Amino acid sequence: MADGITAVSAGNKGPRQFQGLFDVIPFKLTFEDDSILDGDNYSGGGTVSVPGAALGDFVLVSCVLDTVECQFYANVTAADTVEVTLQNTTGGTVTAFAAGAVINGIVLKPKKNVFDFGS
Repeated sequence: MADGITAVSAGNKGPRQFQGLFDVIPFKLTFEDDSILDGDNYSGGGTVSVPGAALGDFVLVSCVLDTVECQFYANVTAADTVEVTLQNTTGGTVTAFAAGAVINGIVLKPKKNVFDFGS
């Protein structure tokens, strides 16, 4: 483990504590491309309408396929709009997503005063 990082288990209380900090908006989309070159970022077809999403919200995504050493990431690009991007870092062309890949995602909307740390 890296210096300064301590792992703490919250047991079965974690999800309830997490829900106290954020409102959660789930979404899905299908990501499809037949050929993604090494080093390319691809977001075509990766934009999804997520009512309630706002700039500054956190977005988490996970692909239901083996990502073949590619990374998916997402962010809110406009009100009610999330863009999911795939980055190919494999060293070659990737065709694993030609038949489509379901992306599960959640938008985390911080509740009022979550980032109010006082002065």
